[in-house]
Amino acid sequence: MMVQGVPKRLPGLKHFSMVGHWTEPGGSVPIAAMSGRNMIYELCHEDNKPFATA
Repeated sequence: MMVQGVPKRLPGLKHFSMVGHWTEPGGSVPIAAMSGRNMIYELCHEDNKPFATA
């Protein structure tokens, strides 16, 4: 669990995604930002929407 972090989705909760420093190993502000970015990427992929960064 320390290497993988904790699950970002919980069974039984539709449209729920958990991000932040508690969900990734290391836990810092840059890690929290990366966690949010990665979840947005996953959501875009699931919705067949393009993901672009500026």
